[in-house]
Amino acid sequence: MRSYNNDQWDENYPQEKDFINDIQKEDLFVIEREGKIVGFTCINKVEPVEYNELNWTINETAMVGHRMSVSPDYRRNGIGTELMKFTDELALKNNVR
Repeated sequence: MRSYNNDQWDENYPQEKDFINDIQKEDLFVIEREGKIVGFTCINKVEPVEYNELNWTINETAMVGHRMSVSPDYRRNGIGTELMKFTDELALKNNVR
């Protein structure tokens, strides 16, 4: 991520415990190709506290994607788009628009 000037993740975040928690809550979703995990995201209804400061046009329950990543070997192949489409589909399936 640093090669893209993205410093959102560092040596402190995310940690192994974040992923263990995602798995235990069944919030971690993966995309596999040829038996390998090539992308993942955590999807749930937990909104970061920073969202409270935003001026939303609607005030409804939301599905939130957290910790999305795509393997460098599979970038530019639509994996990120696929994960975002899945997030939208999961939201609709759970009656969240």
